[in-house]
Amino acid sequence: MGEFEIMMREDLVPITVNNFVSLTNEYFYDGLIFHRVVAGFVIQDGDPAGTGSGGPGYTIPDEYNEEIQFDTPGVIGMAKTLHQIQQVLNIL
Repeated sequence: MGEFEIMMREDLVPITVNNFVSLTNEYFYDGLIFHRVVAGFVIQDGDPAGTGSGGPGYTIPDEYNEEIQFDTPGVIGMAKTLHQIQQVLNIL
């Protein structure tokens, strides 16, 4: 597919950046397909099964920082699992 460069904000979301760098250094993403593509909105990767329901076998704590806004093209983020979403809904 090729290569691309991203800027990561370890100062704002250190756990997320650390996790992404670690998985990348372990070649976790190599050979995976984009299992979800919505034109003009999102592409998703990171599921070895290619279905959108898998991952590396663990989750990390949510990190949120108001300085990061998903309002321009090219901003990246980590998806939540259905279990993480359910936990948030249970709190509400």
